[in-house]
Amino acid sequence: MRIIQLSLVLLLGLLVKVHAQDLNIRLELADFCSQRSPAENQMQCVGEASAACMNENEGGETTVGMSGCTSLELDHWDLKLNQAYSALLKFEKTDDEEIRSYQSSAPSKAPALKEMQRRWITYRDALCQYEVSQWGGGTGGGPAFMSCMMSETARQYFVLQNRIGERK
Repeated sequence: MRIIQLSLVLLLGLLVKVHAQDLNIRLELADFCSQRSPAENQMQCVGEASAACMNENEGGETTVGMSGCTSLELDHWDLKLNQAYSALLKFEKTDDEEIRSYQSSAPSKAPALKEMQRRWITYRDALCQYEVSQWGGGTGGGPAFMSCMMSETARQYFVLQNRIGERK
């Protein structure tokens, strides 16, 4: 049963990528979130770009349309996450060099960041597979998976971006 569910999610993902090319999405709605401070609810507007996409595109309310719109916003958050990760890794490597120059025995930050990110990916993937399981093999599993991936990717972007903000 699990293999069938996974196969359906993968097939839906392929259809989504093809369909997503035809969808218009207003990513400035997602960018609005990334401009919020940590004190504000940064997650509040995550998903607004994909929701608008679903409402504004023909077929956006279909399973493939929902997954396509969410996939486009997920790609946006994934790009932002990768940029934040790269920037934070650069900071941490600089700190590690400085700490080594003092011959400190403090743990290195860059390897810890890399390990945290690897483990976060495993957690996110498991969490989103669990979300799919809640749909009992139904067609809502695909959009639920994409929505989970989008939300968790945005959440991790904010974790890293806020850490960068603390350094400035």
